[in-house]
Amino acid sequence: MTRVWLLPGMDGTGKLHGDLIASLPGYDVRPVAYRGGSYEDAYASLPPALRAPSPDDVIVAESFGGPLGIRIAAGHPIAKLVVLASFVKMPLWMPPGDLITAIHPPPALAIRALMLGLDAPEELVERVQRTIGEVPREWLAARLDAVAEVDATDAFLAIRSPIVWLRAGSDHMVPASATEDALSLRPELEVHQIDGPHLLAQREPEAVARFIRG
Repeated sequence: MTRVWLLPGMDGTGKLHGDLIASLPGYDVRPVAYRGGSYEDAYASLPPALRAPSPDDVIVAESFGGPLGIRIAAGHPIAKLVVLASFVKMPLWMPPGDLITAIHPPPALAIRALMLGLDAPEELVERVQRTIGEVPREWLAARLDAVAEVDATDAFLAIRSPIVWLRAGSDHMVPASATEDALSLRPELEVHQIDGPHLLAQREPEAVARFIRG
């Protein structure tokens, strides 16, 4: 049975992938949680079996998790890396994480506008808000600062496994230029756009699952 590792986004809890997991019957799906605020902290908290994956493993790296998935795939052959609404390095200036997380958890309107879309179901908005609220504010602030500084270019260029790059068509957190930057590094990159907001795995789980299966 194919093992699919799910590296979550900024929340780092692994609690927001229920619908995606349900869309992958027949797979051994393993959601991952992070500890700490830096990329080094997050990497150190990964299961050893993920830091040294099997050649048959699929890694799905969402948003904040993108550079982590890239780092792992650069050092180990895997079946496929799926980069989901993410980046090699953040191509825009970001304010300090302490400022962004001053209101914790973010209000529902911000979650709709930036992450889920204005038409997102109320239950999903509440679930995302509750999950973010469970994460220490200082971890979130540090992760935002880490995103502003990360540069996984060398690791991205070192990957020899297949890469599928999924861009959210209505992403208000990761700009389209992140995909352009990735393509400038690897013109052969397989890129697909899925219509939806930044949290694609939560709003369009079946569409994302098709690319994981394929």
